[in-house]
Order: sequence, then structure tokens, then C-alpha cells
Amino acid sequence: MDNNYISLDEVLNKSTVAKLKETAKVYKVKNISKMKKAELIEALKEAILDKENLLKILAAYIEYREYDAVEFHKNKTEMNIAEGKISDEDAINLCKFVYAAMDGESYTVVKEVADMCKELDDNKLKETVSDYHLVFSYIRAFSNLCGVYEINVLTDTFNSQNKEHEKLTKSSFIEYFNIYDLVNSSESINGKYVVSDAVLDENELSDILKSQEGKEYFIPEKEELTGYSFSDNIYGTAAHKKLRDAIRNAADRNCDQVGVFYQICTGFLFGESVEKIIMETESLGVIFRSNSDREMFERIVKDVEKNTRMWENKGFTPNELAPEKEETADNTCSNFKFVQRQNVKIQPIVKERKIGRNDPCPCGSGKKYKKCCGRNL
Repeated sequence: MDNNYISLDEVLNKSTVAKLKETAKVYKVKNISKMKKAELIEALKEAILDKENLLKILAAYIEYREYDAVEFHKNKTEMNIAEGKISDEDAINLCKFVYAAMDGESYTVVKEVADMCKELDDNKLKETVSDYHLVFSYIRAFSNLCGVYEINVLTDTFNSQNKEHEKLTKSSFIEYFNIYDLVNSSESINGKYVVSDAVLDENELSDILKSQEGKEYFIPEKEELTGYSFSDNIYGTAAHKKLRDAIRNAADRNCDQVGVFYQICTGFLFGESVEKIIMETESLGVIFRSNSDREMFERIVKDVEKNTRMWENKGFTPNELAPEKEETADNTCSNFKFVQRQNVKIQPIVKERKIGRNDPCPCGSGKKYKKCCGRNL
């Protein structure tokens, strides 16, 4: 065997039953609960060495790599499974499909998979990548704009904007989504809805759906809509640029400027108030020299709120639903400083669990939170 490769039999036989079952779920192998190790291995070999499966998974992964490079401003790296050329990052991701595996202290491509890749039709692979990119862009865009949305809204929109494409039905959408989910894992299907994984539980899902009741979906033309699959276009308005500039002009060199920016922006997706967001920003290390400096920054943040595409508005901004005269705000913010306080470490943004406005107030009054302690929040 070529030293640059590892055999599929070797990989599967080294795996535990638990790992084999985990991989079998990825390939949607049926009736695995009572399978013994030898049976699992045979079932997995059949799924892994299925050329149609390989083409779909590789196309989805290539599409994801290209999206990821744009979304996170990464340099593209070479990947050629047929020749055993993959980066560690790609290898780690492909281990999920047993296309790559650990061999000693390094990752290598599985020999049988490399051989199959040599036989794949490159044109068909490129066509599949392009097709996936089109459909997946709608999934990402609606998720970024709405957080929760109905499957039929996506399929109807897709069909009206892509008449040359084969009609997207609910069943064909689910087939696309199952492939999308293999490499993206950022949304899930809940009944007739697609739900962002940022929605933590059924209570939050219920709150968002209630807030969306009776509202129209924001559905622009195709080019604009699919552009919202990238977060730079969600947070790329003039108001957001003012906020970036304000942070950049005033930030201490030790401050996580990007973390502060996204802490502010994502707070509005979940309906947090400007006052609460300002307080959270201060806890991350923002120090104002005076009340007037705080008020100046607050005006900029309020302008961002008015121009944020909110989930509760199904993608519309507050300004689009109720246009207001734009306030003039000095965006230099030169009189206050962003500093990294001692022992303050900015963590990745995690949605905190909060009391719903219709939940019983924790003070024990028996009233709803919005009618009691949450009245002024």
C-alpha cells in the first residue's frame, strides 16, 4: 500500500462500535442499533464506497469550503483527495465521512476513497457544486434574515426567482437540506420550519414565532437575497459602518474590536434593548469618560438597531417597517476609550438564556414578567 494512504479496512477495524454507529448515522444507515461490529463495518463500506454518495458529499464539502473562505476571509487551500493532498483542517472534517483518517501522528487519505475520486466526472462534480451553492445560499440567507422560517416560503421564493431550475418541492428541499446539514450543521428542520441553531430551545422558538405573527417576509430580488447568505451583507449598512468606525477610532489596542461589534449587532437579533446592549458592552471593557460620551455612543447604537434585519420582523429593519428621521450622530467617538480591563477576556458570542416577556416574573408576584419587573426593560 502507498505510504501516503491508509486502507478503509484498517480504519474501520480500528474504530470502536460507538464510533462506527456515529459514522453510520452520518450515512443514514438503517437498523444499526442491534448490529454487531462486523455488520456495521460491512454496511459502512457499502455506503462509503458508493460513488453517488461520494460525489454528493464531496460537492457539498467543496461548496462549504468556498463559502467558508468568503465568510471568514480565509485564503483558499489546495485539496486533491485523489492525490492525497489535503490540509489538516480538511482532514479533520473529512474524518467524519471516513475519507481521511489518522495514520500514526498525521492525517492521510483513505486509499479506496482516493481511487474513487480519480474516477469521478469533474464536470458533473462542478455542476453539483454550483447547484448546491444556489440552493444552500437560500438556506443561509433566510436563516440570517429570519432565524426561523417556513420551508414553503423558501421553496416558493426559490421557484419564482429560478424558473430555469428544476422545481424545488418540499421533498426535494429536504433532500438538499440533508446534504447541506452534513457539512454545515447550523440549522435544523422542526416540522414545517427551518430553525437556526442559535435558537436554543422550544421556548425560544415559540417566542420568535409569536413575535413574527402577522408579519410579511422580507424578500428582495435574487441577487440581494442570496447576498444575505454572508454576514458581511447583514452587517454592512452605513449605520454598521459608523459603529465599526467608532470602535476602531476609540479602541485600545488590547480590546477585541470585532467581539465588541458582534456583541452589539447580535443582541438585536434576539430583541435585546439598547440599554442592555450598552451595559453588556461596558462589561466587555468599554469605558466612557463622561455621560455625554456614553450618550453619543448610544445614538450610534440606536441607529444600528433601526437598520438591523431582525428575526422578529422576518428580515425587515425597524426603519423599513416604520421609517423615522435619521438622527445625526458624531461617529468619531474620540472622547471615550475601549480598553481591555484586567482579567476581562472576550469570549465567543453565546446567546444567554433569558426570561421571556410572557413568562411568570421570577419575583413571585404571579404577574407576567413584562407586566412586572420587566416593565421598563
